[in-house]
Amino acid sequence: DLAQATGLSTMLRQLGGAIGVAIIGIYTTNNSAFVRSNLIGNFNNYNDVATERMQNFQQLFMQSGLDPDEAQQKALNTIDKLIVQNQTIISYNHGFLLFAFLIALCLPVVLLVHKNKTEPEEKGENSELH
Repeated sequence: DLAQATGLSTMLRQLGGAIGVAIIGIYTTNNSAFVRSNLIGNFNNYNDVATERMQNFQQLFMQSGLDPDEAQQKALNTIDKLIVQNQTIISYNHGFLLFAFLIALCLPVVLLVHKNKTEPEEKGENSELH
């Protein structure tokens, strides 16, 4: 029975890990789209920082020999790559915080369920016979 119990325990642990990885993957993918929509909303012609960053990239690419249209397209691609990097970092951070919160939420339950193993009290010399 010990071999079967060990096999069952290992299988459940592996299955739990696989399910956990799948859940965090799904959460991160969905959250990544949400984060990207929020980040893209801040990049527009009315945002002075975004406009300045775009112009700086465009100037950098024009100095390296590209014409203005190519420099603008390359600047947009660079900004898109920066947004993808930021959305990935923020999404993983949100996933980490979610799991940290869930663990903190479950910790009191685990501590309350934990039972101390104590030996039964001896009632006398012949307690083994009863």
